Amino acid sequence: MKPNSTWLGLIALMALITLWFSWGAAEKLIDYIQFNKTAGVVINSWSVEKIAEERYALKAEYSFNVNEKKYQGETIIDTTFYRNPWAAEEAIPMQTSKAWKVWYAENHPETSALQHKFPLKETLYAAVLWVLLLYFIWLGYYVARKQTR
Repeated sequence: MKPNSTWLGLIALMALITLWFSWGAAEKLIDYIQFNKTAGVVINSWSVEKIAEERYALKAEYSFNVNEKKYQGETIIDTTFYRNPWAAEEAIPMQTSKAWKVWYAENHPETSALQHKFPLKETLYAAVLWVLLLYFIWLGYYVARKQTR
């Protein structure tokens, strides 16, 4: 590949973006994999957490037992966001009626969460970015090879 500074800059920028998204996807994937056990849970309290301007979520504080030892945790329920705190407070009775279970790491039960969902979007974004990065690297070599003939 002929060293073109603009092309190399584009490839470097794409590589940084790809690594950034891959790092985020890897963190979420590791969290998903490490939460490999479930237990019954007692939700002690619900509260409203401000995430951003006009974006609120419910936060649950809970406790659970593993091997006769009591653990506590808290989770922000990020499946539904609300535009104001009143709407979030109105949703609390609906959440309390649900049957919850806690997911925790077998080796470290103090690490736990009420939600356990595969990071599909993040993993797909990272995979697409890797394919695009490899495509553009291949394209650079392909164009350089055609120009030398």
